[in-house]
Amino acid sequence: MAGGALLLAESTAGASFSLFVLATVLSALGFGAANAAGLRLVVPLAGEERRGELFSSVYVVSYLAFGVPVVAAGALADGVGLAAATGVFSGAVGVAALIGGTAQWAASRQSGT
Repeated sequence: MAGGALLLAESTAGASFSLFVLATVLSALGFGAANAAGLRLVVPLAGEERRGELFSSVYVVSYLAFGVPVVAAGALADGVGLAAATGVFSGAVGVAALIGGTAQWAASRQSGT
């Protein structure tokens, strides 16, 4: 995801459609892997009778996590321009991805898996 975010910022700054497509594919692969890993961690913790509630809450948080930053980036783009807003947004996504990846790596080393 961090690599996809970096390529997204570069594609916008350089106005490269092919780089934008590559950034989108890379980001989607990273998000898919992160989402699957997160669900694999939490689903076993919920009893079968509670899994519907778990998935509902995961999707509500996911929609908020995607929606709020995009609305904020759109508002920022009006003031500073699309390239600058994309750079800020991509930087935030990249930092969050690196923090999450580092935390996951540390947790897996600690558990020995």
